Amino acid sequence: MGRDDKRTRRRRRREEDAEQARPRFELTDARRERVERYARESVDAHGVYLWDIEVSARGRWMIALSIEHPEATGEPGQGVIVEQCVRVSRSIEALIDEDEDLPEDYTLEVSSPGIERLLKRPEHYRRMAGQPVYLVTREPIDGKNTFDGTLVGCDDEDVVTLTLGSGEDAAEARIPLAVVKKARLTFDFDANQERNP
Repeated sequence: MGRDDKRTRRRRRREEDAEQARPRFELTDARRERVERYARESVDAHGVYLWDIEVSARGRWMIALSIEHPEATGEPGQGVIVEQCVRVSRSIEALIDEDEDLPEDYTLEVSSPGIERLLKRPEHYRRMAGQPVYLVTREPIDGKNTFDGTLVGCDDEDVVTLTLGSGEDAAEARIPLAVVKKARLTFDFDANQERNP
């Protein structure tokens, strides 16, 4: 067998491997929107709030939901319980499994967003007003890229307002959501342990 024949066989084998690794159900915008609609239907049916949803497809589809109580403010003890996550998981699984245009083989995770949750959308900032937050920007705002303060909220123009410091030293920072790289709630575990030994 000549060298060219071996190269051709290797190339063909690589193409076949790539074809097998390619997901059978490509993750299109329409399919993502359907999964998100099923997620919203499921959380609404069980009286919880959909904090976040992520859908990805690197071979096998991965669907991750974060849910919480509708009135939760990010304080400890307000999280959803395991049974609620299980009920929402079963509900969304039933909807996805009935849809022939979605994969049968996928991984689904339903959990609480946690105390130090990420803030991604304007409504996250509005819901968590009054909570301590750590925020990183893509570009400097008043010469800074990191901010540690109390979240005031997010206005209709998607500008986040924080209170930095306290008392007479308190200052306000206004940060456009478009330049926020990462934001999450912070929680002082040491102080909480001292209050609740």
